[in-house]
Amino acid sequence: MQTLFFYHPVMYSKYDFENTTKELVSTGNALQILAPKREK
Repeated sequence: MQTLFFYHPVMYSKYDFENTTKELVSTGNALQILAPKREK
């Protein structure tokens, strides 16, 4: 039971992390489209 209790939060954190990363990438792409060549 301890293994499952530890395993579940880890998987959830990874899933949440991947979703957050995808959202940040999408936001970054949108910003590049709205303001191209802003960083360079």
